[in-house]
Amino acid sequence: MAKSANVVLTFAFERETKNTIRFQEQVKDTLDTPRIGTIYVAKQALRELGWQQGKGLEISIVAK
Repeated sequence: MAKSANVVLTFAFERETKNTIRFQEQVKDTLDTPRIGTIYVAKQALRELGWQQGKGLEISIVAK
């Protein structure tokens, strides 16, 4: 069985759309390549998480 991998990525608020918030992945160095890039998260999902305007987002990806 393969070992599971876990990656934690940080995203910063970029802009608001009608029903979603757009986040841009933050990379540590200008030479780094984003693993995901841009994501859109539904406002309802962010409300459920307690996210507040101006805050960032941290997403954990687990491969099983």
